[in-house]
Amino acid sequence: MEENKRNLLDEEAKASLDIWRYLFGFADMAAAKCAIDLKVPEALENHPSSRPMTLAELSSATSASPSHLHRIMRFLVYQGVFKEVSTKDGLATGYTNTPLSRRMMITKRDGKSLAPLLLLETSPEMLAPWLKLSSVVSSPVNGPVPPFDAVHGKDLWSFAKDHPRHSELLNEAMACDARRVVPRVAGACQGLFDGVATVVDVGGGTGETIGILVKEFPGKELWSFAKDNPRHSELINEAMACEARRVVPLVAGACHGLFDGVAMVVDVGGGTGDTMAILVKEFPWIKGINFDLPHVVEVVQAMDNVDNVGGDMFDSIPSCDAVFIKWVLHDWGDKDCIKILKNCKKALPPKTGKVLIVESVVGEKKKTMIMEERDEKLEYVKLALDMVMMVHTSTGKERTLKEWDFVIKEAGFARYEVRDIDDVQSVIIAYRS
Repeated sequence: MEENKRNLLDEEAKASLDIWRYLFGFADMAAAKCAIDLKVPEALENHPSSRPMTLAELSSATSASPSHLHRIMRFLVYQGVFKEVSTKDGLATGYTNTPLSRRMMITKRDGKSLAPLLLLETSPEMLAPWLKLSSVVSSPVNGPVPPFDAVHGKDLWSFAKDHPRHSELLNEAMACDARRVVPRVAGACQGLFDGVATVVDVGGGTGETIGILVKEFPGKELWSFAKDNPRHSELINEAMACEARRVVPLVAGACHGLFDGVAMVVDVGGGTGDTMAILVKEFPWIKGINFDLPHVVEVVQAMDNVDNVGGDMFDSIPSCDAVFIKWVLHDWGDKDCIKILKNCKKALPPKTGKVLIVESVVGEKKKTMIMEERDEKLEYVKLALDMVMMVHTSTGKERTLKEWDFVIKEAGFARYEVRDIDDVQSVIIAYRS
């Protein structure tokens, strides 16, 4: 009986970590594509003396933003694509290739690189059909429309015929696979070609063609897009609500004493109000304000002890005893983050005011006796989230403790502490005095 209970607990613990792979698994592919686009493996391979290449050198060689490139490399180093090692003088660290990163060289035609195939599969044209997979499964047995056809209105080959750039991607991807596998086929088929004068390769494509980079599709900033697209706004709000239902009880359990003497709490960026609903239930003496953009709160249902207030956190935040802000600050760069925190500080009483920040702390070591494998998986999620921030926001990022220290102190808070809740996020409590 006890063993069965332990197994169930182990399965629950494993599930609580593994679910993040399904949320952010695409970050692996997207970050690898970024490295291929920038030709990072080539830059490292061509670096003189085969010594580690510093971030400054790599940024210059790839014409990339140092801060963004650092985050891409941090993620890919963690995934084992590149290595980070000390320079010869020991004064800095640099990056080197691995056998895996060399397989991402777009310019390499040695039969190992699969970079062109990765570029094909990460193209918008090939990614979009994946989102239609459920429509095929749910369609009548005799009448499903293939996902690619459903998105593009024609099959893959007709689409390639009408779109030369996609045809190039497709052909180069097939060529790179041919360079990998055909020598193996030839080695296994010695003798089969004896006496053969002519061979036809059906569907052979163009052979050795130049790999091309995926076209960029600039669009609206996420929040403007959500404002103009109610359905997408609903998706964002419900996603944040489901995350609130998961993590806020953990936060409440770790922060019981912090709400003693607190009468009013404002949840900044509270969305559908799920966070405040949980907090006022857990701490029934508090009154809550669910604070978000007007178009968000105008559709939120009324709740006991919670007022839905529309506004802009960059202008001001309603007065309160404590501010709760979860998964908001990571959407913004340091300048905007400091401005939001300063507005939080203005809303609080001078002596007792506090801000509860629920965010990831990248590279934060656990103080509890938790399995090393769990720590590694949690760190993966944090780094994958940083990739999400880079893709979905203009300046957002996941922060290290040093980076949190900077924005909190720049906002004028006297001190702060970090509480571990054994999750992707931690609770950072910033005090006015």
